[in-house]
Amino acid sequence: MTKSWEEIVKVKAVDKESVLLGKQSDDGNWRYKMQEKLKVKADQEITIEKTGTNATFHQMTTRQTGIVNDWEKALAFLEASFLEAEPVSVHSSFRLKIWQIMSGQAKESLKLNWQQICFPDGPQLAILASWLRSSKHTVIITGPSTNQKKSTEEKILSVDAFNNKNKEFHNYYSKKIKELNRERYASILDDISVLEKEGHIQSIITEYTNGFHQDSGSKNVYELHGSLKKCHCHFCGRTVHQRVFLDNRNCPDCGGNVRPSVVLLSEKLPIETWKKAAIELRKADLVIVLDTSLQMNPSNKLLGYTNGKTVFLQTEKNESLPKNDLTIVGDVSNNIKLLTQIMSPNTIEV
Repeated sequence: MTKSWEEIVKVKAVDKESVLLGKQSDDGNWRYKMQEKLKVKADQEITIEKTGTNATFHQMTTRQTGIVNDWEKALAFLEASFLEAEPVSVHSSFRLKIWQIMSGQAKESLKLNWQQICFPDGPQLAILASWLRSSKHTVIITGPSTNQKKSTEEKILSVDAFNNKNKEFHNYYSKKIKELNRERYASILDDISVLEKEGHIQSIITEYTNGFHQDSGSKNVYELHGSLKKCHCHFCGRTVHQRVFLDNRNCPDCGGNVRPSVVLLSEKLPIETWKKAAIELRKADLVIVLDTSLQMNPSNKLLGYTNGKTVFLQTEKNESLPKNDLTIVGDVSNNIKLLTQIMSPNTIEV
């Protein structure tokens, strides 16, 4: 069955309508051509009897280009007048490709229209993207969607367990660290890293202890609860290699017990990290909170440091979120990917 020509991208201006057409062959390759409908003013005038007013009758004349077989040649059809026209529609398979062009080349007053056409499922993301563009200092806060832990784990995650049940404590955290070293971080962290590298966000404050933000390439990360990637002596504070803890060896300086550098139950958060995070939030024009509800103490105090806009991206609707300027409910990973495509389209391979 022969496939028909499809509209790849369509725009309109006062005097013409332009459409880049495409046809996909059975092997998956596309062919392209440009079609323009030009508005031609007729000599005669007609009277609209319903209103009794005179109107000028316009006819449409159509012209087409030749057919090309690759996308790069198709781009040559997108001349300056095309970039200045009002967008009408974009083929779903070409939205990111078209946005990669239009985000950099379209007339400035039309970029929001192009964004809405290329990302029709994310109207709230369009608002967030506009705030992100105007923000001089943006902070992302990440953390688990629930702060509840199993009661059996609570006993192990404590200073009391470290001091009095050290074998159980060591077995639990050794297993945790080994699993962590084999685990691959989620793709959402790659997108966050891209936003940081491109200068759209300036820092990340996280409740996670897995160190995955740094593994994905992020630089300015504040770990409120410490990191399982680091270990130290509980008594003298010396930093030691992770292997010292896994081998259940004592501190080479004082002979004390070694532990992961995470915040245990009943311990205070690292004061220097908290201070630096507070400074970042005070500078922020925009704070984006991913999945965590920031309800547990002391994380519930974080937003008190900022006068900027606050946005929550949540997987599920949560009625108990702190007061904020915008809440976006849905797949957080997908929404951050879309946000990255909007803000940094040329970093994404299509």
